[in-house]
Amino acid sequence: MAVFNANQLRDFTLEISDREIYNDIRSECDVTEILTVRPDATPELFLPFTASTPSQQIPANSEVDLIATADEDHSEIIWGSIVDYSFHPDTILGWSQAVCEQLGGTWRYSSSLGTSLCILPQSLVDQDVEFEIVSKDDTTCTIRVTNNSDYILRGKWYVSYMALTPETRYIKLRSINQDSIDKYGRRVMDLVWPLGITPNAMQSLIDNYCEHYCEPVSMAAMTLEGETDTKIDQILNMRIDDKHEIIHAGLDMDQEFFVNSVNVMFNREGTGLLTGTFSLEEVRAIEETTFFIIGTSLIGGTHVIAP
Repeated sequence: MAVFNANQLRDFTLEISDREIYNDIRSECDVTEILTVRPDATPELFLPFTASTPSQQIPANSEVDLIATADEDHSEIIWGSIVDYSFHPDTILGWSQAVCEQLGGTWRYSSSLGTSLCILPQSLVDQDVEFEIVSKDDTTCTIRVTNNSDYILRGKWYVSYMALTPETRYIKLRSINQDSIDKYGRRVMDLVWPLGITPNAMQSLIDNYCEHYCEPVSMAAMTLEGETDTKIDQILNMRIDDKHEIIHAGLDMDQEFFVNSVNVMFNREGTGLLTGTFSLEEVRAIEETTFFIIGTSLIGGTHVIAP
C-alpha cells in the first residue's frame, strides 16, 4: 500500500456520495414442508381434513351413492369416518296449511312463486335415513344413503381424512440501522438468498451488508504525473482494488481508498509526461484488513496449513 500526499498530486477531488446508502436489508427464502402421515399414525396427533359430498336430492324410498372428494393438492389419502352431515326434507309446494301443520311443518304462501310452501321438520325423517361408507380410493370416498321415508330429501355428508399436504412457508430475515434511517430515510435492499446457505449464515451476510452500506462513502479521483521513475512505476503498477492511503492536510484527511478504475495516457504534447488518473472509493470500517499471528506450534504435526 502506497501513501500519497494529495497536496503533491497534479489533481485531487473528493465527493461524499449517498448513492449507495442502504439501511434496511432484507432477504426471503421459501421452504416447502411436507407433513408425513402414516396409516398407523395416532390420529389424535394430527388435525384431519374434511371432504364433503355435493348437496344432492334423494328420492323417497330410494338408495343413492354420494361421492366425497379430497382436496386436489393432497395426496396419499387416509380416509377416516363420516364426521358430519346435513339433510332435511325438500320443501313441498302446493300443500294446504292444515295438511302441512298436521305433520308439524311450517306453512306459508309465496307470492313470487304463486303457490304455498310447506317446510317439514327434520325429525320427520331422521329415523328413516341410513348411511355408510361403502368404498374408498386414492382421492374419493363413496357414501351410500338410504332414504326409507316417504319424502324427498336433500343433503350433504362430510368425511374426515389425513394426507400428505405440501405447505410453502417463508423464512424472512432482516437487518436495519435506525440511526441511518433517521438521517437519510429508509433505503431498502433485497438480497437474493443463495442456494444452500443456512439462515444463520444469511443473517450474518445481511448484518454485514447493513453495516457496510448504512453510511455514505467518500469517492475521490487523483491524477499522478510521471515526473520521476518512482512515479512512473506507481502509475504503471496501479491495479484495480489496490488499497492506498491518501493524506490531505487541507481537508484534515488521512484515509485509505480502494482503486476503482485506472486511466493511463502518455501526453505527447505539452509536458510529454506519462499521466495516470485513478478513481477511488473509501475503505469502509468493515473492509479494513485484520492481521493476526499464527504460533509456530500450530504449523506442522496435526495442525497443517494446506498449500
